[in-house]
Amino acid sequence: MDSLNVQYLIEQVSGVEFEYYHVCKTQLWLFSHNLIKSDDDENVKVGRILHEERYKREKKDRSLFRSRFDVIKFKDKYVVYERKKEKLLKAHEYQLLYYLFQLHLITNSEVEGVLIAPGTRKILKLTDEIKKKIINDLIEIIKIKKLPDPPPPKKIKRCAKCAYRTFCFGDEYE
Repeated sequence: MDSLNVQYLIEQVSGVEFEYYHVCKTQLWLFSHNLIKSDDDENVKVGRILHEERYKREKKDRSLFRSRFDVIKFKDKYVVYERKKEKLLKAHEYQLLYYLFQLHLITNSEVEGVLIAPGTRKILKLTDEIKKKIINDLIEIIKIKKLPDPPPPKKIKRCAKCAYRTFCFGDEYE
């Protein structure tokens, strides 16, 4: 796939959508269609407060394509991605790798990522295998976003704290 086609794919998918793809396809579809606003959810509010309080001196909220990076340290060639909990680390790893992929596409440099969560500090680097996986994931994400209806929800542990839980399971989690 040439770089023009890859750039088109990236322009269709945000970092949050990339993460949601690795967590829940229903959540991805709902978020991408703006059907339910998650801004009123307590977990979203806590995350926003943490984001505003951390790294006050660092640059944050940098936009690239449809993604916004929390913190970027280009000087050290690191993208720092911090999470408030250790849960869903694999999905967060993929989201950080997606950010690195985007940076690589426009800078042609090898930037490393640091995923920080309580008890975890992991350095991530892009490989050719990961780049291929990201491209395949992007194609699948775009297919899901184009579906006329959301994929059926699958109950997982995360559902109990998901901002979209009421849509999927009614008042079962209230």
